[in-house]
Amino acid sequence: MRIIYWTIAILVFLILGFFITTAVYVDKYLEEYVGKILREESVNIRGKRYRLKATSIKTDILQGNIELEDVEISPSSLISDTLMEPAIAFLNAQSFRIEGMDLSVYYFDGIISIDKILIKGPTMRAFFRYPDSIDLPAPSLKNIKIRAPEIMVDSIIISKGNGRLYEIKGSDTIKFFSIEEYYSKFADFHVDSFSPENLYPFDFDFGQATGKGLSINMSSYQDLRVEEIKWSTLDSVMRLNSIEVKPRIGPEDFASKLLKPQEWFSIAIEKMDLSPFDPKDYLVNREFKLSSINLIGSETAIYRDNSSSAEDQKNLLPRTILANIPWKTSVELVSFSNGKISYFEKYDESNPPLEIDFYDVNFSAGPLSSGQVRGYTWDIEATISGEIPFQTRVFFGGTDEAEVFEATGKLEAIECKKLNGLTQLLAPVKFNSGQISNLEFKFTGSQENTRGMLNMTFRDIEISSTVENGNPIRSKELLSMVRSSNFKSNSENGSSGKINYDRDPKKTFYNYFWRSVEDGILSCLEE
Repeated sequence: MRIIYWTIAILVFLILGFFITTAVYVDKYLEEYVGKILREESVNIRGKRYRLKATSIKTDILQGNIELEDVEISPSSLISDTLMEPAIAFLNAQSFRIEGMDLSVYYFDGIISIDKILIKGPTMRAFFRYPDSIDLPAPSLKNIKIRAPEIMVDSIIISKGNGRLYEIKGSDTIKFFSIEEYYSKFADFHVDSFSPENLYPFDFDFGQATGKGLSINMSSYQDLRVEEIKWSTLDSVMRLNSIEVKPRIGPEDFASKLLKPQEWFSIAIEKMDLSPFDPKDYLVNREFKLSSINLIGSETAIYRDNSSSAEDQKNLLPRTILANIPWKTSVELVSFSNGKISYFEKYDESNPPLEIDFYDVNFSAGPLSSGQVRGYTWDIEATISGEIPFQTRVFFGGTDEAEVFEATGKLEAIECKKLNGLTQLLAPVKFNSGQISNLEFKFTGSQENTRGMLNMTFRDIEISSTVENGNPIRSKELLSMVRSSNFKSNSENGSSGKINYDRDPKKTFYNYFWRSVEDGILSCLEE
């Protein structure tokens, strides 16, 4: 009996020793084999060779673990200047670790099954070269020669990542995107086989990501900075905190560098929520598709210099501008609350710009989409100059060739003296007394003119001209009416005035809108 016991024990130890010894030799063989592949092999991507390097390789066949340290993916050789896709791309990582890879599943089912993938400290750098004379093709995997089996991963964790993207223009290299640090986690990650028809063949049940210090070079004159980004599939919301569009130069310098009028703007936003955000919508369909974008606590300054407008310069209306957005975008509703907007518009070199401040701004617009084929609406509530409550709704419709819009709005009851801040910007006139108890308007507009009605109830209005204050006279009609005393003082039963304004196409939609309202007010006041 004792002989049988020792015989079994010896056999068990021999079998265990065999497996352990085999595992050690297999691990050593795998490490040498993988090292050889890394030294000699490369991946063909769009006809170019990319090589994978690592300073250390560790394998554990029993646990199904593989770990690479100081990983680098880089092109085998420099890529031609004429390439329209990324010219050079580099990816480094402190470590890349695979845990729990089940080889039996791959052997029987042809599926790579992995418990966990850990990527620590990945750094990505990519350089793009876009020849001006060549139209860029849509992203495609037609030239990517990768034969990969189906992959299933229970968990992927990426920590302490960062990235930078550069654009190459001639001899200049410009950084147009960077992120200082990001973390991400995915669960139940599944990858199908790559094919030209299946450009981004992955899916996951759970995902979350955070990022800090995102910067985008918007133009030669402005940068976008986001201090923090958070996203999770739990609520499908991407939240951006502390957003800022920072001009590199002031508005006057900005205007002097442009050949045609363009808005200079500065924006600061406390928080922005994009919902629901699904990255696969963009990666697969190349479309930003959202139900809502909500901004809280925004402060915006907009400056426009029209003093150097070319004779043939024509400002587009909002719907046409939206239709010309070059990437596919679809948002059901954009809104912000508790905002402030300061708008400056300059008309000639010898005078300061017109300034209007809007406080407590609540705004919503939608539905919006690039290549706009359906109408959309603006709803705005604000306090003009901090004292004049105002509401308006504008519906934009028509076609790209014949855009039309319809505007309605009202002004709450107000003492006329509170309007002097605005009237002084238009002409050297002021209200000495008076009360407006109601003001409502409705008009339609096109690229050329607006037509409609404005109704106003007022009493005890007294207006007088003042000494010219050096500001340009932007409303000669108002000044002429006041100087001739050809205006009504009372209309307690209401007065109706026609809106019939011909647009100056060199000026903005905002100017067009306010001059139409002014035209109706003057028509109401005229005797």
